[in-house]
Amino acid sequence: MKFHIFKNFFNKKIIDLNTSKIFSIYLLYIVFISLCSILYAHLINGRLQLSDINNSIIIDKLQFSYGGLIKNLVTNWEYSSILYGVKSYVARLPVLPIILSIAIKINSNIYFIFIFKNIIFFSLYFLSSFLFCKYGSKNLKTFIILILFSFIIPYNFHVGLNIFFADSIIYLILPSLFLVMNSNIIYKYYIISFFLMILYLSKTSMVFLVLIIPLLILILEKEKLKKRIIPLLSVIIVIVGWGTFGTIKTGKFPILKSTISLNTSAYFFINCHPKFTEFYPYKSIDLLLPKNIDFSKYEGEWDVYNEYNKKIKSAECPSKVFFKDITKKLNFIFLNINKDNVWPDENGNFNNPIIYSYLFNKLFFILAIIIAFFITIKNIINLNKFDNYKIEIYYLSIISLNLLPHLAAWATAKHLVAIQLVSLIYLFLKTKFVFRSL
Repeated sequence: MKFHIFKNFFNKKIIDLNTSKIFSIYLLYIVFISLCSILYAHLINGRLQLSDINNSIIIDKLQFSYGGLIKNLVTNWEYSSILYGVKSYVARLPVLPIILSIAIKINSNIYFIFIFKNIIFFSLYFLSSFLFCKYGSKNLKTFIILILFSFIIPYNFHVGLNIFFADSIIYLILPSLFLVMNSNIIYKYYIISFFLMILYLSKTSMVFLVLIIPLLILILEKEKLKKRIIPLLSVIIVIVGWGTFGTIKTGKFPILKSTISLNTSAYFFINCHPKFTEFYPYKSIDLLLPKNIDFSKYEGEWDVYNEYNKKIKSAECPSKVFFKDITKKLNFIFLNINKDNVWPDENGNFNNPIIYSYLFNKLFFILAIIIAFFITIKNIINLNKFDNYKIEIYYLSIISLNLLPHLAAWATAKHLVAIQLVSLIYLFLKTKFVFRSL
């Protein structure tokens, strides 16, 4: 009898649950995320010594060129940093550094900073899942499974909890975008616009996705044009906004290369390094970054970018470097299950054990793509309307647009977790032979 009552409760439609029950679920979710954030921060702090004896974060120890920028934001509220001796304004996109800077201004305790950042983005995923289920007449069981997906695979959860790289944001925002795009939410296009703006201002690799998705919405959706055009207008606004900032500060409008001034240009240069294929994907290619380069002669960050561009276009680094070694990159994206991007120890030794999270990610990823591809082909052959396979079009578009810049440069495991979570969600929503139909 008790099991029957329990089962009936989980089969209830989300729309039939009162606010207090939904809030209770949210509270449990956020308490769990907060506790995991504390544990994760403790483990990371023990390894990297990110805080002082009072547990206040040492900003200079933040990785991936964020330390100087965040320190300048916290102390002067100025969006700039010194990289390689050159003052830089567009070397990093603003979402992650601003979120971390706000957290530090409120409380510099390292545990608070992890909790603050993670509550924001895991809450956005929770809200998207809730709205998807509410307006799609889904039951509580579907909703619970969707929010479980955000932490059920250990490696993915590690990326989501991190504060060092923008992939921790993409991991939760991209699946949230996918859920909202395939929903009937009343403010659907405003929420899509919000997520697209976050993605554009989080990481350069999102630029193609952010530009193309609004055009797909114009084609595939049926609402009035004044609604469908909102995402496109929001993308134009964010491009102009960030571009205006870049123009004022650097004299150049950053578009398509929003963060490419120093960091990404160097990484594209690595792609044609003679040892790239020797290192990638198992040994960290950061070891191939140029060393001992004199940047003092450069007046600004775009001078450095132009210098790298010259190297890329030179005989030493021909233009065909883009999509170079594509077979090796595809093999990594779809088949690799060994730990990648490993830093050797002081003796040059490194190890690439099997990561079981990778195995599950690849399985769901490949299966989802195969199913979506064949459903799409079948509908095209039968000349069916887009409505019959709109979710497949959105899914395959998100996957391909996300992978495009990584095929031009390269991917590591953390770059793939967002589209792997999207794949898991797609499988869950679409198939009966992978998950029990809900």
